Amino acid sequence: MQKQGGFTFWGMVFMIMLIVSAAIVLMKVVPRYTEYFTIKRALIQMGRSNLSEMGDKDIRSNFERTLDVNGIEIVTKDEMEIIRNPDGQTELVVEYPAKVPLVANISLFIDFRASSSEKVLPSDSAAAN
Repeated sequence: MQKQGGFTFWGMVFMIMLIVSAAIVLMKVVPRYTEYFTIKRALIQMGRSNLSEMGDKDIRSNFERTLDVNGIEIVTKDEMEIIRNPDGQTELVVEYPAKVPLVANISLFIDFRASSSEKVLPSDSAAAN
């Protein structure tokens, strides 16, 4: 006779706990990434306009309006860095940390970097604390 194989009760409980834990982490992290992609999209759209003719105050005002329309409160217009390159190009950069509380005193920290240049990828490094 062969011994029957398969999940035991405790094996199934463990798998369900893993799936539920992963789902909880995803539900808490996805909104932060949605905010990041909204900020990134806003910066790219602003970068496509002629920023060299606009003053810093006007650029920050437009960015603030975009944040208000999209309901983004994690960054402000003052956290945006305006880089004017010698070749006449203007680049907008926003770097900010996001703290995602998971359970009790365990949090996830994510560093985001959004830029108006489309070639820059997010430098997000996550570290559980």
